[in-house]
Amino acid sequence: MIGKALLDEVIADPEDLAVRHVYADWLEQQGDIARAELIRLQCGAEGLPRGPARSAMTKQAKALIKDNPAWLAAVKKIKLAKKPVFRHGFLHGITLPAYRFVEVADELFAAAPMLRRVIFPMPLDEIDALLKCPQVARLTSADLSQMCQCNWCQIATQILEVFGHPSMANLTFLRTAGNKIDEDGARVIANSTLPRLRELDLSRNQLGNEGARILLEAPWLDQLTRLDLRGNEIGVRAAAALRKRFGRVVKL
Repeated sequence: MIGKALLDEVIADPEDLAVRHVYADWLEQQGDIARAELIRLQCGAEGLPRGPARSAMTKQAKALIKDNPAWLAAVKKIKLAKKPVFRHGFLHGITLPAYRFVEVADELFAAAPMLRRVIFPMPLDEIDALLKCPQVARLTSADLSQMCQCNWCQIATQILEVFGHPSMANLTFLRTAGNKIDEDGARVIANSTLPRLRELDLSRNQLGNEGARILLEAPWLDQLTRLDLRGNEIGVRAAAALRKRFGRVVKL
């Protein structure tokens, strides 16, 4: 019961590293020394600046993950462990098609309760189903790039439903590159909001100068720490205006 209570605390506040260290101590007491060490290594490494010490701890953590395949057994059993990424000792990110996420979301989070980041590859034009999936609200990072490759579906319109949708309210990172978002799409984005978003990737769309001008007038984008607009055919004047407002936050 103590272990479950501690794990529940970790799940309730993922960024509280003190709770994770307490959980690591409990794991060590139960004989799970490797998992305890992984939690300590990854928590410690993230708090260090880039350099030899951080690299060494990251290398040790990767070795532990490789030597303990049982940590991924539950997600492998339901064929969900593509490109798994651990953070702070728990499975944090995977690559999984959106249609499959919708099908197995409950099983997925039962197996990986700390999952927060998903890259959605192999698009099948399933934005609507994804937004209706209750479990998507648990994500803090979503990559919805190139959700359509057929050139005839309405993904440029559907992808815009992501902005401002309640199920996406916890996102801090969103990538919607290569989705044919144009100036009309920019207008929808400007009039929407994702309250916790800090990084937005709109690269390789079709914003153009007018789309850039519209985004310039969106107050809520001031909350961003990174705005990627590369590959949008934005001219010199519009680019200068973007740099004036957003500074180093914007990437052109």
